[in-house]
Amino acid sequence: MKKIISPSKHSLFAIILVICLGFTLWSYSTSDKTITRVSNEKMYCQLSVNNVFNRLQQSWTFEISINYGSFLKYDYKSLEEYKVKSFTDYLDALNYLGSRGWKLVLTNRHMVDGYNHYQDYYLFEKDTN
Repeated sequence: MKKIISPSKHSLFAIILVICLGFTLWSYSTSDKTITRVSNEKMYCQLSVNNVFNRLQQSWTFEISINYGSFLKYDYKSLEEYKVKSFTDYLDALNYLGSRGWKLVLTNRHMVDGYNHYQDYYLFEKDTN
């Protein structure tokens, strides 16, 4: 009669321990990857201008915001340069970005309600070198 070999409790515990340690090391190594920079890497910035015509005052109001995307999560440059700025005129915002090395790539206008509310989008790019 053949004898069936059954693993002992100690060897089963050792196998489970090795599997758990291997999984722990694998999960730690995948979350701790370093980001390598490409020499010709570019970053992008979007300037949004929300234009609303105020019928009572017969004037346009501008809400201006600059979106740098997820660039701030990378520590390439000091964060002071990329803090949110406020502008009263969209031309001031365009001149501000142009003076800091940003190049205009694309413009787009989106009509919101037909004739008195529209949004302008300006896409800029800049070399990170």
